[in-house]
Amino acid sequence: MPDGILKGIAAALATRFDIPVPDIHRSLKETIIEEWGKVRRIDSDEGDTMHAFMMVKVGEDNRNASYVQVRI
Repeated sequence: MPDGILKGIAAALATRFDIPVPDIHRSLKETIIEEWGKVRRIDSDEGDTMHAFMMVKVGEDNRNASYVQVRI
């Protein structure tokens, strides 16, 4: 994984968990990271499918990122 992406992930995790960035970055360098282009939620009745931008070509008949589902 490119170093710039690792730095971004480390910064996000450091902010979230209040851990120094160098500690997280060191751990990430030793970790195998998988990239997924498509993930399906199975914890809901709808079974929403989420597509990673630039990894999965989505047909024109599918919803894009501008669609938001709101339930009250």
